[in-house]
Amino acid sequence: MRVLMLLGSLILVFNLSLAHSPHVVESGTTQSKTNATQVAQRYFTDRLLVTQDEKEVRFYSDVLKDQIVVVNFIYTRCQDACPLTTKKLQQVQTLLNDSAERTVKMVSISTDPEWDTPERLKAFAKLHNADRNWLFLTGSKSDIDFVIQKLGQLTPSPESHSSLFLLGNVNSGHWIKMFGYASPEQIAEQLRNI
Repeated sequence: MRVLMLLGSLILVFNLSLAHSPHVVESGTTQSKTNATQVAQRYFTDRLLVTQDEKEVRFYSDVLKDQIVVVNFIYTRCQDACPLTTKKLQQVQTLLNDSAERTVKMVSISTDPEWDTPERLKAFAKLHNADRNWLFLTGSKSDIDFVIQKLGQLTPSPESHSSLFLLGNVNSGHWIKMFGYASPEQIAEQLRNI
């Protein structure tokens, strides 16, 4: 894993390199892609989560695999950071739509899964004009906590959750952490770069 600070501590860049895994063979082969996928699946987990549309999804296989993603952490009762960071992602969504770059999947994970039912997440998504390529995820507390822990953002309570954005190109293993005060334009630019 490589960590690099850029833009005055605004962006942290790191690589989750699957190429250095002992299970991955010579790059470019079908077996290496299969092995890299298996390593990523084990790392990120395939815990069963639920979308705002009440669809069950496996976290790696159905949400992350082969995607460029931006992940954030929210809870629908939040009156502080969550509406602001979600509005920022709505602006990023608009910027990417305007440039016809809809290859990015947005993923908002509830830090309060016991309260945030799919119905509540759907209402929150509608309030923020989320499009079809934006998933709001909930699930059992143990599954959500496990996924958030794998992403390095587990906190003791929903209120203390991170306001970071995690931007990732899952295939390349290139991930960026951006602080909540990054502008929508900066986030969109980083998504274009990865």
